[in-house]
Amino acid sequence: MAKATSNGPLNPEEPPLDHDFHNGWGTLYSANAIKNDHRTRLIWEDYTRNPARVERHYHKLLNEYTARFASFFNGYWPITLHAHVSDVLNPTTIASLILNTASTSPLVIEDPTLSPLLKDDPEPKKLHQFVRDLLGWTDVHISAPKLATVQGTYGSAFGPLAHSSEEWEYQIIGAGPAPFCITRDDFASEETLLAKLYTAKAQGCVTVICDLVNASDGSIFPPEYYRMLRICCSRTRIFLLMDEAMTAIRCGAPWVCQRPEYSEDPDLQPDMIAFGKGIGVSGVAVNFSGMMMRHLAYHKEEQILQTIRLWRAMVTRPIALPVLLEAMAIVNVAEAEDWPARSEKIGRALREFILRHAGGEGQGKEIVRGIGAFIAVDREFSKRFRVMATFRRTSPWARWLPKLDSPALTDPEEIERYLLELGALVTIKRWLDEDIIDAMLNHDVVNFLWAEYYIRHSIEFAQFLDKAEGAISKLAARTAKAPLVINNFALVRWNMDKRYLLDMQKAGFDIPATEIIDPKSFPSAAALHERLLRFQPSGPVVLKPSISASSANTHLVADIGSLSAEDLTYLDACTRGRLESSLVIQQFEPAIASGEYSFVFVGGKLCNAALKTPKDGEFRCQTSFGGRVCKAALENIDPQAVSTVTSIFDTLRKRFGEGSIGGIGYVRIDGLVTEDRPFVLMEIEAIEPELGLEFGGLNEMLALLMDE
Repeated sequence: MAKATSNGPLNPEEPPLDHDFHNGWGTLYSANAIKNDHRTRLIWEDYTRNPARVERHYHKLLNEYTARFASFFNGYWPITLHAHVSDVLNPTTIASLILNTASTSPLVIEDPTLSPLLKDDPEPKKLHQFVRDLLGWTDVHISAPKLATVQGTYGSAFGPLAHSSEEWEYQIIGAGPAPFCITRDDFASEETLLAKLYTAKAQGCVTVICDLVNASDGSIFPPEYYRMLRICCSRTRIFLLMDEAMTAIRCGAPWVCQRPEYSEDPDLQPDMIAFGKGIGVSGVAVNFSGMMMRHLAYHKEEQILQTIRLWRAMVTRPIALPVLLEAMAIVNVAEAEDWPARSEKIGRALREFILRHAGGEGQGKEIVRGIGAFIAVDREFSKRFRVMATFRRTSPWARWLPKLDSPALTDPEEIERYLLELGALVTIKRWLDEDIIDAMLNHDVVNFLWAEYYIRHSIEFAQFLDKAEGAISKLAARTAKAPLVINNFALVRWNMDKRYLLDMQKAGFDIPATEIIDPKSFPSAAALHERLLRFQPSGPVVLKPSISASSANTHLVADIGSLSAEDLTYLDACTRGRLESSLVIQQFEPAIASGEYSFVFVGGKLCNAALKTPKDGEFRCQTSFGGRVCKAALENIDPQAVSTVTSIFDTLRKRFGEGSIGGIGYVRIDGLVTEDRPFVLMEIEAIEPELGLEFGGLNEMLALLMDE
């Protein structure tokens, strides 16, 4: 196995404590992994100077990462890699992965009667039947495979597992065969669970998926249930896959299932692990000594590497090289700094802090849950502290997911000082709440960092803005204690509709060729198509609502001169008023394939920049569409682009600067940097923007909201 290569950060100062316990829904274990890992830092610096030279070594680096991963995670090999963990938690993908692992196992490759490598006349039918018999699979496992999930498992954001999600937003986009559900009642006895798993196997289930720490509320899967599940999976010959997308490294061991209470029997270990989030890349890692995998007789490392190569041969480059470097840096630094042990210390220190301040409230009421540095805190109790947490709207639990690169978080006294000083009463309200205006008038600072559903109810939201501005202005005329509104009402109104892009074009800034029309004025999709042809006779065109967010209802027409059935359906929906706003027509910008830059200003200061890169074959950069987000060093971005972005912000500040009841406090400016166009403005976000404060700007935002 390869050894850790990290030899310390460029700057030896330890990262300071910060109040961001959200960290991009737990996707950030460190904002400085590449900086703190000597080897990947040198490769990254070379990549910024000569990408082609580094790209030539892609597969060598991928092999190095594979070995480093298997070493750190104690024998779990990352075989399949994806942009999002939901991409891999799909029954057909998992079934194909198992079939590939069995078909390329030593039982096949080293058998002269089966091996396609040793036979001049391969017999695929014979090989396929051998693998089916080996796995105990029938036609249904091949033609209609299913997954089984243990009740309480988080599920995924899309695909088949979204059916079982606790969030209705995910449920309504669930597609594919719904997973077979194993309930807590099925753990009443080993016989009951065995019967349920035999039924699941007969219905085509190829894998049972379970998590040991609930990703939504931090509840713990009992070790005795976990042992029963492993015994029964082994007896029914069903593979066991543990979902560790949220918990890897964070819970006192490389995987939660490697903690002592879950790993008491070396002969009963999971076959696969789903990983993602903070590891830097998503996918599935295989334990070739797992309960089912061990029957495939992988005894040598070269046998394992061969099956990994054969699986990956179907995809030229499973992940982009910058993503690969980030993922490798995370593993290297995690081992060098022993993040699993540190996560246990962080969890212990934070729980001590929470329970000390809970006092009597902790008697008879559960205040804190989770394992290690995956901490769920009573939602109302969490609001007392200077913490930016992550939570679901309807969940009574706030999740604290701190970074793992700060030793200061293991010090209870340091936590006490940081999370309590400059405290503030924080109230989270929906603009649709009946008492919203009264609540705004009774606070010092009001912001629009969360304005849920405004795009679906744009008329009502505009009416709310008018009403709120009137009430606050009236109060300001009588007293000096009126709340400060950030961002102010004028900027929020302007930013609601993408017509602001045309304003910025008039101000002299470069935007994609853009027109905005009323699609309902066209009697049919054919009539609307004729109008689009006047915009551009052929080639790709992007269509989107003028009031939208997160690429909702955004559609790419591959060739406006030759519409597909999907294109016609979209145009028909536009003419019928389904967009509920005007239609933005934009020329497609091919440079989006290289990524879109986001520049974040807080309190008048450019605080951070990020590069959002779409996955292959996609034009939308959001992580919900498989995009990747990474920090971008300002010094590595074309100075002319940074100068243009600063000019855009200055233009906004002149127009929406300080008023009597508020000003411009934060804004994100998105755009493309190309060889012949310094900066192409794509979007300005001043309403509930994703600010990437994990990359910089936390202190500035805190000062802004504390009105310091």
